[in-house]
Amino acid sequence: MSLASLTLQGHVGTIEAAVERNGRTFRTISVAKQDAETVNGETTYKPTWFKVTTSDRFVLEAMANLKKGDEILAIGTFSAQPWQTRDGHARMDLKVFVASSAGFQITKVKAAKQGAENEPAHEGQD
Repeated sequence: MSLASLTLQGHVGTIEAAVERNGRTFRTISVAKQDAETVNGETTYKPTWFKVTTSDRFVLEAMANLKKGDEILAIGTFSAQPWQTRDGHARMDLKVFVASSAGFQITKVKAAKQGAENEPAHEGQD
């Protein structure tokens, strides 16, 4: 596992229910960062999914008001954890832990305003 600081701007996918662990409340949201690729003049967008987690009470309150498609900015500690599907395919969980409200901002730009080509198309892994 590697740890580094990461600034992530992307669109909210799913919002998990808050959970209690060791007396602290945690919440995780999935966030898609769109990567554009242009080949022969044709631009396509492919999302890269991150899991953004926090236990900061101000960020928890902000996350409670999020909706799918909201654009957010998250700054936190990044970790990448490899794993394998049941079929043996290699996958990578990309995670960002936001420790304080200074590292989280909801920009309130809706995916619908940006057009369907920029909206996260699919979330999840095999």
